[in-house]
Amino acid sequence: MYDIISLKKSPYSNDDFDDANKIKLGQGRFYYVLKNGIPFLRVEVDLTSSSFDTAVVFYETLCIGVEDKVFFIDMNNFICREICVQMYFGYFYTYKNLLLVLSGNGVIAFDNNMHEKWRQPELAVDGMVVNEIENDNVLVLSCEMDPPGGWITKRINIFNGKEM
Repeated sequence: MYDIISLKKSPYSNDDFDDANKIKLGQGRFYYVLKNGIPFLRVEVDLTSSSFDTAVVFYETLCIGVEDKVFFIDMNNFICREICVQMYFGYFYTYKNLLLVLSGNGVIAFDNNMHEKWRQPELAVDGMVVNEIENDNVLVLSCEMDPPGGWITKRINIFNGKEM
């Protein structure tokens, strides 16, 4: 239904989004969304030097991670909500009806209605990687605790965020 596209890798141009919905949250970087193959939404955010900045569509929400912020844009009414994360935005990870927002040192879990389910803020000192989900209930993370290279494995209950 919704697709985020790169203009460089598509037949579309910026002009194709002139009649689309527009949201300006910053300046310099654009995210383009198609709905059923038709230009639907153009969002402008600040251009940063972070290689982690990215966007995903999660159910009916466009999620954009930029520096230490995450924007949630409801695609039905274009209401935008912003949260700040500690250190820096790392990446999004989706699993069934959960969206995980990973930062430099923590994880925040949201359900498919974008309600916060849990928050675990102090798992690492400079970065995390999702390794896997075990048995549909354990989030297995690699957490950097002693940079550079001091990675350890941590297990988190995916339903409540408690470290196991």
